[in-house]
Amino acid sequence: MAVPLTFQLSDDFTWIALFSADSQPKSAEESPAIQYRIPQSELVEVLQRRMENKLKQSVMEWRCPHLTRWNRRYPTILSEILPKFEMQQDLSSVEEELHRLSVNMRDFKVTGMPIHMAFTDMDAVIERVRSAQIHSTEIPDTEFALCVYIHPYHNDILSVWVFLASLATRQKGTYYQPPSYGE
Repeated sequence: MAVPLTFQLSDDFTWIALFSADSQPKSAEESPAIQYRIPQSELVEVLQRRMENKLKQSVMEWRCPHLTRWNRRYPTILSEILPKFEMQQDLSSVEEELHRLSVNMRDFKVTGMPIHMAFTDMDAVIERVRSAQIHSTEIPDTEFALCVYIHPYHNDILSVWVFLASLATRQKGTYYQPPSYGE
């Protein structure tokens, strides 16, 4: 038999007190201090390099038997954009960077995206990148650009950004108009 809902808080049959009447809230002096561990930037940089190397190795394995060529120019541009995604302080500067990227890549058909996630382990990041299927192109002479950015927060919380793009060379005579952001 269901008990009807009642808002009479004094009725002990329908409501149970969260605290007993004799319990008092602790004062600030009695409360334990919260301890925060500061980020260890050196370890984050090592993890970032390891993750980028592991992702490159994984992409090459997923693409086997196709040759995987890594573009060396665009990861530099991507490495300037990803920290701005994390900070999201100035959207106009992110839009400018994306426009600059699209202008620089106008000779390519670009397929890619930024992937953002909290770091739990390397396998989770690799699986997320694999599931995006950006590596699965079979267009001849396709190059790939990869950039990893990890932003550390207190207590070993890591925000991971991965940008993987496939860059297929456009046919001669095809004109690419880069998108205009913010219009």
